[in-house]
Amino acid sequence: MFILGAYPSALHVAWRPPAGKPVRAMAVDNEPVPFWNGEREGEYIAQWKAAVGFREGEWGTVAAAGKLNGSSGIWVDDNVLAPLGAGRDDVCISDCLDTYFSSDDGAARVADTYQPFAEGTGLPPARLAGHFEFDLTRHGMARWSREVEARPRSITRTRRPYVTFDQTCFARTTWFAFSPATLSTQR
Repeated sequence: MFILGAYPSALHVAWRPPAGKPVRAMAVDNEPVPFWNGEREGEYIAQWKAAVGFREGEWGTVAAAGKLNGSSGIWVDDNVLAPLGAGRDDVCISDCLDTYFSSDDGAARVADTYQPFAEGTGLPPARLAGHFEFDLTRHGMARWSREVEARPRSITRTRRPYVTFDQTCFARTTWFAFSPATLSTQR
């Protein structure tokens, strides 16, 4: 089975800046795997902190965002995979795009909390693209069309069933399925 989403969610942290209002869920990276179910949240946050050189205290503190990480993956586990008797190792799960797109609320927290903090500490500004559901198909084709054209033998048109979650992206998309040889190399 091939499950295709529109774009990844994010790894969120609960951020308490040194001064000001805390943020319950600040997007700091793409989710670690498509339709992530929140497993190993602490490990992924620790990896992110190490990768960015997070300065505990000076930049405030971060903690797990709990239920705000992995909710779409849990839904897939409970409502798609479990009824089919399938596990994550039995399916290929991917997204049309490989970059998180911020919600309006997430963008507001970046604008009213992170950006002023970044300016005051010399950190780089955040660059999160916002949701643009009606342009997702065009954006995905622009992002991946050269790769698709470069491997025409590994992709075939199909009429097999798909599990999809964002009809604004998929209603206008020509469906493709990766061949079994290609699936083993996909994330």
